[in-house]
Amino acid sequence: MRSSDRRDMAPSGFHPYIPMACFVSTQVVGDHAALVEALLHEALHSGLENLCTVAPVVREGVRVNTIPRFRASWAELEAEPWDFMRAFHAWYVYCHLGALADDALGEACNADAQSWATALKLRAVGRGGEIGRWLERHRSKVLGAAGEKLWRAVVAA
Repeated sequence: MRSSDRRDMAPSGFHPYIPMACFVSTQVVGDHAALVEALLHEALHSGLENLCTVAPVVREGVRVNTIPRFRASWAELEAEPWDFMRAFHAWYVYCHLGALADDALGEACNADAQSWATALKLRAVGRGGEIGRWLERHRSKVLGAAGEKLWRAVVAA
């Protein structure tokens, strides 16, 4: 099946075993704003995954599968809840996408770009905030020194 025939396909993706590779579907290639968002989204995941391999983001000996899972309010009911690291990745990405939206809204751009940036900002703040509140309750059990430092830096930004 061609990717353009899949309406439910994710617009982008990355794989931790293929460092710095970003996969985008045909649904975002013709839409510059969606493509920028997808590329930044996947680059952030990849960069965070790289950081996790070289720095103590997670405490030594912690088994993240023992932490309660996050269920996103926007997810379909049958969707699997996320483990801590998937939630942490999503929160990290949404915080940065919110910053991208802020930058776009601060620029003189056309109505389409303004509309995209406004929608992105609302989505990033809403979803990032929901995930962040959940992470706040569990992060002291999971995050190591580098993870805490990263948490504080992103929250402060």
